[in-house]
Amino acid sequence: MKRLILVACWFVAANAQADQAQRFEVATIRVAAPRDIYVGPMRGGPGTSDPGRFTWEFATPRSVLLKAFGLDAFQLVGSGLEDQRYDITAKVPAGATVDGFNVMLQNLLIDRLGLKFHHESRVMPVYDLTVAKNGPKLKESDGSLTASGARYTNGVMRLTLARSSVEDLARQLGVELDRMVIDKTGLKGVYDFRLEYSHEGLKPLPGVPPPAVQDPAPSLFAAVQEQLGLKLEAAKEPVDVIVVDNINKTPADN
Repeated sequence: MKRLILVACWFVAANAQADQAQRFEVATIRVAAPRDIYVGPMRGGPGTSDPGRFTWEFATPRSVLLKAFGLDAFQLVGSGLEDQRYDITAKVPAGATVDGFNVMLQNLLIDRLGLKFHHESRVMPVYDLTVAKNGPKLKESDGSLTASGARYTNGVMRLTLARSSVEDLARQLGVELDRMVIDKTGLKGVYDFRLEYSHEGLKPLPGVPPPAVQDPAPSLFAAVQEQLGLKLEAAKEPVDVIVVDNINKTPADN
């Protein structure tokens, strides 16, 4: 419940931040022309090699909202959020932080697309991440693993998380399961995680066809228990979500 209260407080802070005068120096958002190929993802902005310029081609309102508010997909509720595509370019002020950049995105949506939203708590299916019967099998980080990443081959996902908390792991598992995963392990260390599991039955990867032949691998649920000594258990909990009340399909004049 503590995690959920913190999430609720974050939403209140996000609403307050969006009212502040944090805006891109120059920005355009236009309806994207139809195209036959996938274009993406976003490029540039704080934390990248081009922090002063941001572009995002063929972006849906849903994808921009998820980025702007730092949400997982299940935390965003609204209709018509996939019905339009936009090309967005912006000049980012020098020294902007990632959090400040996200507020600028919020304000861009408010100013140009008439975004109106509120947050509320809804009881939703979740997974509780707990310690399995025989105890955790986690490796405390010694600094030797320096990069996180994922590699997908023949239906098998090989996930690596360097210098990460169990809460970081829960967040990544939530992305795979398209459902909030709540860390209830009580483990507070910094770990290096390696996890290998079958991607069959999980959310399809964009642009990646199913493999003709799959390598044998355990399900994600089995892998978490066998390889990490943790357990995913289905539950229902109140989850804070953002509800989109209005977002226009046609941008205001740039």
